[in-house]
Amino acid sequence: MLFTAFILFSGFGSAKGVLFELKGSYFKPTETLFKEIYGEGMSYGAEISVGIWKRIDICVGGNYYTQKGTLTFTKDETIVKITPVGAGVKYRFITGTLNVYAGLGFKYFLFNESNFIGDVSSAKMGYEGKIGVFLKIGSGIVFDVYLDYSYCKISPTSVETNIGGVNIGVGLGYWF
Repeated sequence: MLFTAFILFSGFGSAKGVLFELKGSYFKPTETLFKEIYGEGMSYGAEISVGIWKRIDICVGGNYYTQKGTLTFTKDETIVKITPVGAGVKYRFITGTLNVYAGLGFKYFLFNESNFIGDVSSAKMGYEGKIGVFLKIGSGIVFDVYLDYSYCKISPTSVETNIGGVNIGVGLGYWF
């Protein structure tokens, strides 16, 4: 985060542009047990991308996902909250009004599950890959469509599970 702030305010990234986006996506977990308990749902977030060299951007962002589910044996309500925050690099294959990109990054996943048994929290590093296309509309407005895959194995109890999955999303942003 400090590195991004340095680039923003040093002028180093200003020649290549800065993009701030608010995002919404549909999250599909890949772990079968996770899907059985919580299903799929909406995730929301924000991202800042800074052009650092030619077609290369660094990105910093985070998401928030919460979903109610039903415990397997007791059928009692349980609530999960997952907040991945991280940074990565994007490469824009096509630049201009239409930008096609792919990126890789690391995310720190904060996990919390609450139910009648108690609260369980965990945090662990994972990774993400992303592809997408964004369109510059008018003076600085950007519309983004993307697909990403994240992976993070955690063990908040004795059961290890992948809390990552596929996000299919859209973003609305402003290009400086």
